[in-house]
Amino acid sequence: MLTPSDRIFSPAKAAKTAKDTELVSEDAIAPKDELKSWSKDYELFFVNTMHMYLRIPVSLFETYTKQFDKKLHIMHFVLPGSILVEDVVAPAGFSNPESGWSRYVQGMPKDEWQHFHDWMVSSKWMAKNSKGNKILYGCESQTVQVRDPIKLQTMQVVGIKEFVPITFFLPTNPASRLYLNTKNGPPFNCIYVSRNSPGAGEAAVLFQKLRQAP
Repeated sequence: MLTPSDRIFSPAKAAKTAKDTELVSEDAIAPKDELKSWSKDYELFFVNTMHMYLRIPVSLFETYTKQFDKKLHIMHFVLPGSILVEDVVAPAGFSNPESGWSRYVQGMPKDEWQHFHDWMVSSKWMAKNSKGNKILYGCESQTVQVRDPIKLQTMQVVGIKEFVPITFFLPTNPASRLYLNTKNGPPFNCIYVSRNSPGAGEAAVLFQKLRQAP
């Protein structure tokens, strides 16, 4: 159970905290053939949307482990190409992120996943929007079934059942949320969906139906 004090994360404050990576172990691998087999032992997810859209300057994994004094093992799967359309607009005073930031999909052992997931979707981050205004952001998760991205990007034949579940962590605020449009791609488009627009709450269902349409 996460307490209210567990849910507020200030990037500026955390950036001044001395790093202690003893609790986090990280490995990187660039699979050449497929990604699906890794999903048997690891929950696959994508966290760079939080870093790039909110300019979070510290490792979320280090922050999590220091907060709960938990050890964590992370696998970084480097894809041949980008899984997202990398069109982030940086606010004044921030440089645009280098291309290729969406090539990295993370993996976490299944028994460590749920607590980390719950922490992410319960946390808050103070960050600037594209206009430079400070806004308190939250986070929502969106799990999508992606046709094996490594096979697609290396022009291999992909079977009709070769889907890989990947959870994307996406920033949200009281007015809108970032949503992953999976109709085309990868690379997929990230779009902002207004919470007040007609049918905004049904966006996920709508896009899912469009993806499944013949």
